[in-house]
Amino acid sequence: MQRLKPIGIITLFLALGAAVGWVVSGNWSQIKRALLFTPTVYMTADDELQHAIENNEVRAISWETLLPAADRDALARYQQAPPSSMNDFTTQILRSIEASSDSAYQQAMTSAEVVDALNNTWVSIPGFLVPIDFHADQSVRHVFVVPYFGACLHFPPPPPNQMIFARLEPGFSSLELTQPYQLQGRLSIATFEDPLGTSAYAMQVSAIQLFMGQPDDVRQH
Repeated sequence: MQRLKPIGIITLFLALGAAVGWVVSGNWSQIKRALLFTPTVYMTADDELQHAIENNEVRAISWETLLPAADRDALARYQQAPPSSMNDFTTQILRSIEASSDSAYQQAMTSAEVVDALNNTWVSIPGFLVPIDFHADQSVRHVFVVPYFGACLHFPPPPPNQMIFARLEPGFSSLELTQPYQLQGRLSIATFEDPLGTSAYAMQVSAIQLFMGQPDDVRQH
């Protein structure tokens, strides 16, 4: 067997390094979750809920899962990467103008339409927590779960079908607004209205863990 020349060995290692880098960059969130310990920062005091979730299959979902097909398709038509050139910037402006007159897109941006099949399902979803009110000890009692940081606070609230209302019993005392969390529990279809926003989904939360990745931002805020 012919031995590789030094230049061939170097080329081989560079190619392998590039391949590994590509795989890691595309799956970094999953790799971090697999390698790093993700502590549980909240557990429900409801023994019945905890027993139920231990005996049911929990489905990992994304925020896109909460969108009916019509809303998802309407939004996908105008999802754009950040502009990197003047041509991209011009195209983005033209697409924004087009979107402003697209009734399906405008409806999707404020939609309360839900996916009926998700009602009373056991799910796990990443998101940021927006406190609504507090227990007497100042631990968080009610929250909105949202797909991106700043929703309802620094930016307008997402549409109702991109917000989840949750009651936390006992209260959650270690909330950090900039920290994404992974919530696990029973999802249901239920409307909750508050000055901060309106949600079309609710969740009975059994556990909350720190999330090491970045929640997927389906909506552009």
